[in-house]
Amino acid sequence: MRQRERSARYGRCAPIAAIQQAAGGTSGAIGEIGQTIAQLSLIAAEVAAAAEQQGQASHEIACAIAGAAADARTVSRSIAEVRAPAASNEERSDEVSSGAERVGYGSAALQVAIGTFLKRVHAA
Repeated sequence: MRQRERSARYGRCAPIAAIQQAAGGTSGAIGEIGQTIAQLSLIAAEVAAAAEQQGQASHEIACAIAGAAADARTVSRSIAEVRAPAASNEERSDEVSSGAERVGYGSAALQVAIGTFLKRVHAA
């Protein structure tokens, strides 16, 4: 009878031991899952920080582009403002050149007239 009782006790203990062992394994697995979740949380925080930095960099780039566009508009307006006076200067330059050419012709004619005058004076 004692043998049967021992067998019965042992028979009941074996499933309990198996359950305890499984519970220990489950506890270990839960601990590993917790560690994995913690690692994923760190990775998510790093990704969020990188996304924030990228957003800031994008904002800075957009501001720089807007500034460059404003500068380009200013330069364009300045060029437009200089075009009319430059065209006017070109016209005046042409007029001065034409006047200088007429002065050159007049100077040549004056020299011929002076030469003729001097010849007449010497001949008289």
